[in-house]
Parts: sequence; structure tokens; C-alpha cells
Amino acid sequence: MVHEHGLRRPVAAEAPFYTLVEVSGTGDIENVVVEVLEHAEVVDAVLEPGPARALWATREQHTESIARSTTTPVVKLDVAVPIRALPEAMGELAAVAGLVDHPCRPILFGHVGDGNIHVNLLDVPEAQAEAVTARVFAIVAANGGSISAEHGIGRAKVPWIHLGRSDVDRDTMRVIKDALDPAGLLNPGVLFGRP
Repeated sequence: MVHEHGLRRPVAAEAPFYTLVEVSGTGDIENVVVEVLEHAEVVDAVLEPGPARALWATREQHTESIARSTTTPVVKLDVAVPIRALPEAMGELAAVAGLVDHPCRPILFGHVGDGNIHVNLLDVPEAQAEAVTARVFAIVAANGGSISAEHGIGRAKVPWIHLGRSDVDRDTMRVIKDALDPAGLLNPGVLFGRP
């Protein structure tokens, strides 16, 4: 099957998860990787240096494919959970569609090595985006995670900052912000309002 970007589907078999790993080094890297995969009890793997560029191209362009397959703007949430909680959190986030009374198709991907999960929710009516966001953030918080992974709190996540930061944390953040930016020039009014 060839997609509109001219990319072929990178794998033939359906699986609940796919992992793309790139390694480099000297010596017999392939045998080292095989040993690691065997120790991890990986059921199926392909070790080929040739298709690496095509696999990375597919990985980089999949967000465009996700956006084209929804009827509404994608609700994109960048969260993180401790690695030990990753299996439970992924299961709970994948089940979000069954917890809401409106259309919702969760697409999850991310960086398994650091617990970063990109949660993309498709077909969510615009009026329900905030409620489904709150549901996702509650799952993340219950798993000991952070509602802001790579991209920080920004403006969009301010209403939920209490899920990951205590009053003491926020007071400390405010003191540091005021000390470093007494005139309030850096991101004015985003997290604390004007000084």
C-alpha cells in the first residue's frame, strides 16, 4: 500500500505497538542488538540498515496522516509518565474513547525511553475538547506523570497545573520568575499574570 507521500507501509503485520530503534557504534553492533532483543523477549524484529531512512520518513510524516483522518481538529497533548507506569498509562489512555459520551479515537505514540507520550485524540467535537483533555490529564496525574512533557505548561495547560505542581511549587516558581524577570517581560501574563 502506497500513501500519498509515496511511502509504503513499513510493516506488513498488524501489532499493538511498533518500536523504531536506531543504534550506532563500532564493532559488531548487529549481534549486540540481537542479544538485547533476545534478552527482552522481542517476538519479531527486523534489523536492516538499508530502510532506515524510509522508516524515519514514515515516523516523521505520520502526524500529517493522523490529521487527515479526523473529522475535527486533533486534540494534541504532550504528556509523560514514569517508565514503570507506561504500560498502565498507555492502556488507560487508549481506553479514553470508552469513557466519554462522544466520538473519540485516541492515537498514542512517543518516546518509550523517557515516558513521553503524544496523545492525539481524533473526531472529538470542539465543545468536548476541554473535557476530554481533563480526562487525559487526570489519567496522567493518577499514574504519577506530568501534563507537560517536552513543551511545558504554556497557556493551554494553566488550568490543570495543579495536577502536577503543589501550591508550594507554584509559589517557588513565582519567586524565581520575579527574581529573574522583575519587569515581567518574559512570557508576560502566561502563568502568573502581570507583576
